[in-house]
Amino acid sequence: MDRFLRFYIKFLGYSIGIASILGTFFMTLSIYSYSDFHFPLEEFYDYRFMGSSALVFGVAWLTASIALLYGIYKEKQPYLYPFVAMFMFDLFLMVTRDIAIFWMNLAWHHTPLLNVAVLPVVLLTSLHVVFSMIVLGKMFVRESNVTSNQAELVVFNEEIQQAPLAEGEAVDDDVALVED
Repeated sequence: MDRFLRFYIKFLGYSIGIASILGTFFMTLSIYSYSDFHFPLEEFYDYRFMGSSALVFGVAWLTASIALLYGIYKEKQPYLYPFVAMFMFDLFLMVTRDIAIFWMNLAWHHTPLLNVAVLPVVLLTSLHVVFSMIVLGKMFVRESNVTSNQAELVVFNEEIQQAPLAEGEAVDDDVALVED
């Protein structure tokens, strides 16, 4: 793989990991400091963003983000899995929250998936993160299969001469590619 493309893909992963760590820190700090440690049962739909559960999710996100950065640094695919699992679980909780808010006839304009202004940002960010993780994983698996001593270029031997083909004789695809 081209080294600039490889650098760009790893840069995307590092930026996602660092943004996740900073976002986790500030979001957990603000949620935990401005909400009660316990929350009323009537607001079960919003438990992700309240008190003690925000602290648990913050620690889980911090752990997954550090594992992501370590996995990118060491180029090991299994260290990407905790981040992907947390991301998918958080998306699931967001969709569940939006459905509960819509079902209970609450202020639905605060839901990310029903708000027209926020929906494109959520979708594009989610697609960007998911595809970046897929590309990182594929790159690490591919690079681990190719050793550094192997050349990825195919070298053709120009000294081999082929006899001219007789009429009606079939040509292999490999021979046709070399002759063109």
